[in-house]
Amino acid sequence: MSMPITLAAVLKEAPEALRAEGLSWPLLAGVIAAALSSWLAITVLLRYCQQAQLRHLCAVPRATRRRGVLHARDARLSGRAPGGQGRMSAPSPQLARTLGLERLDYHVRVTSTMDVAHSLAEAHAPAGTLVLASAQSSGRGRSGKAWVSEPDAGLWCTLLERPADIRALDVLALRVGLELAVALTPLVDGDIQLKWPNDLQIARRKLGGVLIEVRWRDGQPEWVAIGVGINRVLPRDVPDVTCVRGDISRDALLTAVVPALRRAAACAGPLSADECEAWTARDAALGRRISAPVVGRVVGLTPEGGLLVQDGHEPVQVVTSGSLVFAT
Repeated sequence: MSMPITLAAVLKEAPEALRAEGLSWPLLAGVIAAALSSWLAITVLLRYCQQAQLRHLCAVPRATRRRGVLHARDARLSGRAPGGQGRMSAPSPQLARTLGLERLDYHVRVTSTMDVAHSLAEAHAPAGTLVLASAQSSGRGRSGKAWVSEPDAGLWCTLLERPADIRALDVLALRVGLELAVALTPLVDGDIQLKWPNDLQIARRKLGGVLIEVRWRDGQPEWVAIGVGINRVLPRDVPDVTCVRGDISRDALLTAVVPALRRAAACAGPLSADECEAWTARDAALGRRISAPVVGRVVGLTPEGGLLVQDGHEPVQVVTSGSLVFAT
């Protein structure tokens, strides 16, 4: 949101805006008198009142429980992406309702959509809240790895859910990957493979990734944040990456991704036999040698999400954490 502010507007709006800032009437009168006698004071007053008006008139209302409510935060202050890289726009409220979201919280730029989602969850935001940003200044992946999130270069979002089944959390990243692989197939050129535990690849190039963060209370999950990054354009100076087709819009990606995330989050228990079979069909590591987190050849996946690795004639190991490094 932006508004032209003139001297006339200041004289009209300054009392209310400055009173909201805690200034007394005598002090306000002195400020206005000084402003009328000095162009420098006028410039300072204009800038101060503009900031006061933006703080008090553009405040975002608190979350409501009404389905499909759209909160466009930074977008209300500016419709242009940082760095002048084209205009950004919030998704329509109709799209939020169509996707079955309780709330869609849109930002031009955030540190991380995960951080915003956790803050909203602490404020009792409902399950089905989606945080969407055009850019992230500190996007992250697993183990705190940086995720390049340039303006409008991808789909950067986090879905908030409040799960009841602890067992399902162990395989949630895998389930999200399976659902996304199916949902994104019509939007890409090539076959989507899955790299345990959370990467989507095409021809061994990274298309996107999944990050799961759970917050617990009294031994039970209070909420889970499901972060997703999908490349729309190739990031600069980042090797071995790929993206969706050039004709795919952000809203088309949202339409594919959000239902996939919600389906994955709604599942209970460990992976079914069908899910294990679907993973095997897309497993980018199956049959390949790895050097980390253990040494050996990947031979399968357990229903609980563990990676099966065997080195020669040694017993099969079940790997439950870490990042895969393929042997050269």
